[in-house]
Amino acid sequence: MRRVHLKTVLVLACLAVALSVTPAQAKDKWINLTTKNFNIITNADEGETRKLALKLEQFHYVFSKLFNLPPVRSIPTTVMVFKSDGSFKPYKPLYNGKPSNAAGYFQPGEYENLIALDISANDRRPMSIIYHEYTHLLTSTTPREWPLWLKEGLAELYSSFDVKDNKVILGAPIDHHVFLLRENKFIPLQTLFSVHHESSIYNERDKQSIFYAESWALCHYFAFGDKMARRPQLIDFINQFNQGVDVNRAFTQAFKSDMSAVEKQLRSYVGNSLYTINVYTLTSTEGEREISVKPVSDAEAQFYLGNLLARTNRLDEGEALFKQAIALDPEMPRSYEGLGLVATRRNRMDEAMEHFKQAAMRGSKNHLAHYYYAEALQRQAVGPLTPKLAQQIADELKTSIKLMPGFAHAYYALGFLSLATGESLKEGAELVKTALRIEPQSTNFALTLAQIQARMQDYAAAKKTLEPLLASDSDPGVRASAESTMKMIEYYTRPNSAGPTPEPVNRGTSGSVTTSESLPAPPRLVRRPTLKFEGAQTIRGVLVSIECKTGKWTLVVNTANDLLRFAVSDKEKLEFYSQDPSFEGSVNCGSVNKIAFIYFKPMAGQSKFAGDAVAVEFTQ
Repeated sequence: MRRVHLKTVLVLACLAVALSVTPAQAKDKWINLTTKNFNIITNADEGETRKLALKLEQFHYVFSKLFNLPPVRSIPTTVMVFKSDGSFKPYKPLYNGKPSNAAGYFQPGEYENLIALDISANDRRPMSIIYHEYTHLLTSTTPREWPLWLKEGLAELYSSFDVKDNKVILGAPIDHHVFLLRENKFIPLQTLFSVHHESSIYNERDKQSIFYAESWALCHYFAFGDKMARRPQLIDFINQFNQGVDVNRAFTQAFKSDMSAVEKQLRSYVGNSLYTINVYTLTSTEGEREISVKPVSDAEAQFYLGNLLARTNRLDEGEALFKQAIALDPEMPRSYEGLGLVATRRNRMDEAMEHFKQAAMRGSKNHLAHYYYAEALQRQAVGPLTPKLAQQIADELKTSIKLMPGFAHAYYALGFLSLATGESLKEGAELVKTALRIEPQSTNFALTLAQIQARMQDYAAAKKTLEPLLASDSDPGVRASAESTMKMIEYYTRPNSAGPTPEPVNRGTSGSVTTSESLPAPPRLVRRPTLKFEGAQTIRGVLVSIECKTGKWTLVVNTANDLLRFAVSDKEKLEFYSQDPSFEGSVNCGSVNKIAFIYFKPMAGQSKFAGDAVAVEFTQ
């Protein structure tokens, strides 16, 4: 028996209120430009903002058409355009308590994307980072997550995008990448192609610069090199990869070369004194006719500025502006949505529920308000969901879907509701599949789909859903979660094997699993509970996560019949063990996804939790 520590990871967020955000900024003349893909709020000149809006729409159009991408997921993208650095400064993200020096930034989100920039900062090219990050958003809709070199290389390539009238300019060389590569800072393509999110090359600053430079150069070569002969090959490679072809096989078939030959050609290309710059002429000014303009009231301006602050974790300042917006217009629902968002971030769910309820009563047409309200209702539920409460949650989620049919998370939450109640599992599986069609790269959606399929005892379908997750090389945590779910399926599809009780082992001091040298070799796994705690009962399931909030811990466990939550009344006495001699590492707050026996004692006088957990024993 291996015994493990629970290592608590505490993230201390320091919110510095270094600036006084006053209504004076909001009292500028603000207008709202709505385009096909963007909601733009600005206090800048309308003519200049129109040009910016057209550039964003043209970028979206050109990139999507060149790579035959599916439509971008229907998450709203709000663009806050400030007329000057002085206007932008009070709303910039903070660095060491002071506004950052950024001329613009892009903040993607599961529920809303935010772009903020100073339109006057042409000398600092604020659009380059916007284009880079928006490229990632566009490629997030592909059936498979692209290799990291391709994602980052194309994002860098398109960061130099520019358009004048109907002339699109692509391929302008990025000086610092060129200089770095000409210093012979080069890594073999085989190494470049193996880089993933956890690689040191991707995360360490010095190595990261080379990775980005070489990825950019390779994509530039494929897009524009050899008199653009490689361009169709690049598109063919992407199409094959999207269709499920192995990356190495797709590369060889598409480029008609092996990596060593391409590497030699790339080195030669990097040494050129000139780079191809392509100019494309659009047949029309994309999106020009779809721009509508309307004034923004003072209350609305306060809301949008507060939302910008709240989304960048400046909660106190964001909350102040939401309250000012309510003072100006008590019937505007969006301000209550903002307060609900702040309360949710602070984990004050009773407060959040009331704010979202107020927004709904005022006729909120924002899908997020109904989604957050449903989430608050579910998180505040005491004990198993009653049919009445489950129906109320479902109604809010259905309203969210009606308001935003492409909002994947509402479909997912509605599907997860079936897992929590154990009812309408087939319908739940279809809802999660819909969410996956909208966001095919969401591993969390796929894991939940596999769990629903397993609950339905459709083990063949569950295994098929898990296969790409087990083969994933981009996120070790995803593989670990998929492996745990697969082990649970295997457990339920074969007889349990019995064996001798494993010996205990010593607890390590660093949170990792350690073995005492004096103990004999661990026996084979028994797959049954082996511990005894006076007055404790035992249940087996997947320990999905450990919630560590405001000093209290909760174990979330998915069993064969239900999704249960166990309180931890004394976190200092909670014991962790493992039957698996190969188990190494630590158990942290957050996602766990490992099969375990939960030892718990009944809790009298309340029904919110299934019991009081006293120990966890990991198994297979």
